[in-house]
Amino acid sequence: MANKPDKLFLKPNNLVSIDPETKKKVEGKALVVRDPTTNLALGADGEWKPNNTYWKRRLRDKDVSEVKPPKEVKKVEKAKATKETTPEKDKDKGAK
Repeated sequence: MANKPDKLFLKPNNLVSIDPETKKKVEGKALVVRDPTTNLALGADGEWKPNNTYWKRRLRDKDVSEVKPPKEVKKVEKAKATKETTPEKDKDKGAK
């Protein structure tokens, strides 16, 4: 049996309706899907959630979609922080 991930990166799906005049699908606002433990709505950009029956049911009902998580921005933030903390050369040395 294959290993199942402990966590899933989930994003709420958009509400879809059909325009009566054009008979085309129209995407609307993102659905509000609440986390049962925190009672907070799932973020529009997606969040890591446990791989349990509640979230599997949300996937099956197509309330949420499993998406690829965004690349980590920690590396970029860390690079910026090291640039900001490096001491600058003394500007007053050549001002005599």
